[in-house]
Amino acid sequence: MIESVKIGNHCLLGIKSEVIPEVELDDFCVVAASSFVNQSFEPYSVIGGNPTKLIKKLK
Repeated sequence: MIESVKIGNHCLLGIKSEVIPEVELDDFCVVAASSFVNQSFEPYSVIGGNPTKLIKKLK
């Protein structure tokens, strides 16, 4: 079975970011550089770190 990553519209992934399989990033998510995304996030989330945490929710 092929596992996939879903990245929504207008998302921004910083350089050297890594997203593992079966993770969903909804629309307008911003991922900081060198982040390891191991969970799904809601729309308008600013995330970063290793492992990734929610930094801020945009309006």
